[in-house]
Amino acid sequence: MKLQFQKMAPYIPFSPMVKLSGVRVFMPFYHLVSDNPPPHVKHLYPICNTKEFSAQLQFMLKHFTPIGALDLARVVQTGARGRKPYLFLSFDDGFSELYSVVAPILLRHSVPATFFVNTGFVDNRELFYRCKVSLLVDAILSNPSLQSVYNVNSLLKLGYTDAASLNDIASQVEVDFDTYLATQKPYLNLSQLKALATQGFTIGGHSATHPDFSTLTPEQQIAEINQCMGWVNHHFPEQPQMFSFPFSDIGVEASLFTLLQNQSNPKVDLAFGTSGLKKGKHSMHLQRIPMEYSYKSAKKILGGELFYYLVKRFLYLA
Repeated sequence: MKLQFQKMAPYIPFSPMVKLSGVRVFMPFYHLVSDNPPPHVKHLYPICNTKEFSAQLQFMLKHFTPIGALDLARVVQTGARGRKPYLFLSFDDGFSELYSVVAPILLRHSVPATFFVNTGFVDNRELFYRCKVSLLVDAILSNPSLQSVYNVNSLLKLGYTDAASLNDIASQVEVDFDTYLATQKPYLNLSQLKALATQGFTIGGHSATHPDFSTLTPEQQIAEINQCMGWVNHHFPEQPQMFSFPFSDIGVEASLFTLLQNQSNPKVDLAFGTSGLKKGKHSMHLQRIPMEYSYKSAKKILGGELFYYLVKRFLYLA
């Protein structure tokens, strides 16, 4: 349904919608930006190139005031408002393009951001299972003889618990995940993360292994968060401790957020979902706006979110 609102958004003035919404902070998020999308992500979601991302950024800076993690924590705690709504930008999964491509663009525009990393993937120790799927799809699509054997659409539906199947297929299509990690280095290493932190960026947690939290027990969810945030707290102790749920926060009980906030070590100051403009389940739980669509218009994406948000609010009040 949201896609229908995004189709209509270009025909509706953006600034009046922003003002009418009363939203204090807009929180768009991406995974990476690349002029040559790498095979481990190119089959998973649309990726902005540098020109498209810069255009989106310029649109957002026209309408919003960028803030970093410290200011976001203050805004959440105090309810402060600015002359324009605030912009809190973030990126998930910790891909190496954040260091080589994204950070230089953000620094040129003086835009802070938070990079949410999967701590089990830092230093290229392991490859996210969805990235493995994309690599397999890429190998199959580049070899016509394999396309009659493997169904790409079925591959793209494989989940977190299908690791054994992925490894079997990889051996059959001659894809070596360990070699890919060692040679291509798709993820940031700790030195790069520390360099980004010194440049003013914030490093947050995105779980240890990027599971679908809706498939985990409450105890497993806590274990993933504690393992991840223990690593983040250790390496980046001076920053606000921030956690974004992998995939989404579906399947996470509201009581979890109270528990996270009350823990002394490791602690989570703010947590994030991916449901767009919507209230979270707890005062420290915020929702972000996905920005990776086949169309690259920031006005269309954010305008659609606004339009959808306003319609829902009107219907609820009515």
